[in-house]
Amino acid sequence: CIFDSRWNSWLRDRKKSQLAAVLQRTFGIDSFPELPDRPWTRLWGGIPFNCEMTAGFLWWFAANKFNDAMYVLNTIVLEGIFLNKENRTELSEAVNDFVDANQQILSLADSLSENGSIGSVFEKLINEHVRTLKGQQNVDSIMINSESSVRFSGQLFCSATRTIEKIFHGILDDEKTGDYESLQNLMTIKGRENHEFRDKMTEIRSVLNISRSILADIEPLDLPRE
Repeated sequence: CIFDSRWNSWLRDRKKSQLAAVLQRTFGIDSFPELPDRPWTRLWGGIPFNCEMTAGFLWWFAANKFNDAMYVLNTIVLEGIFLNKENRTELSEAVNDFVDANQQILSLADSLSENGSIGSVFEKLINEHVRTLKGQQNVDSIMINSESSVRFSGQLFCSATRTIEKIFHGILDDEKTGDYESLQNLMTIKGRENHEFRDKMTEIRSVLNISRSILADIEPLDLPRE
């Protein structure tokens, strides 16, 4: 039905503009971030990639926010004296997953560059100007693998940051829930820089939670249009 299609398209555009406003307000980004190289846009008049927004945001985060987040997370893991030692173990595992999620998207972006393992395949096909069955099968396979890699990175990012939020909740909030406790040295960690570090923890907590929320909202927008 044409009406349904237009209505869904309107809802999608509305959601996208709401997300764009969140990105502007939170991170000062004027438009949705994109991967630096998107060779599928230049092949055979353009091929749809069903993870454009997820991949773009994950790449932007890895390039712009990852190091800040790791400074805080590594400091807590290495210098925090946890009242519940199991919290440190859980945080360490979540941080490893968080690193993997960011590394995977950077590796994909690297492979998409002109000289990268995927980018060079696209460049060859673009220069051949002929659409063969073998070329089509090759591209289909690359696109499926790339999309599943992005989706996996997004899932890993979200599950890791959910666990990290539980740890932050235990450390920073007065009201405790479940097995999450604070740090014995919360008021002395980083010594003279303690106050600044606690402010940084609060900032990074917010960045991670907003980023996870954005990814959750982007996911349905990235699905193929019916």
